[in-house]
Amino acid sequence: NPKHAKKVGVFVNAPLEQVIDVISKAKLDIVQLHGDEDAQYCAKINQVVPVVKVFRVGNCLPDFAAYETAASFYLFDTDSALYGGTGQHFNWELIKNTDFNKPYFLSGGIGPNDAHGIEVLQKTKAGKSLTVIDINSQFETAPGTKNIELIKTFINASI
Repeated sequence: NPKHAKKVGVFVNAPLEQVIDVISKAKLDIVQLHGDEDAQYCAKINQVVPVVKVFRVGNCLPDFAAYETAASFYLFDTDSALYGGTGQHFNWELIKNTDFNKPYFLSGGIGPNDAHGIEVLQKTKAGKSLTVIDINSQFETAPGTKNIELIKTFINASI
């Protein structure tokens, strides 16, 4: 529903002044910080609009405690040398016993065959804070065009 759509700006290690300027000019509702931004930087933006702070998960869960008051949401994605999508999951076992005390987004190569894994994760301690599932391009019929029936099937199978 377009009435409920939010304008999200995605930034990677951008100067603070630039982010604040874009928030104002583009009338952003939310900012996603996908780089190496520290908690102090995030907190300054979070005073203006809600911040989604991205954490890249490799062999262990990153230390996100410093961001508890600096971000409105966490986003956990698969670690990679570059910023952005890898098409691969991280090991969800790393988060299942964590009480995040904050809503989080789950990202990282989530495709149509992951509905059961999502359902299992929702029954864990971490599941109570899972708010958004970032699905990948396997749900598209063409670049940027989602297959609505496939998404409905996925949602029905994962809840």
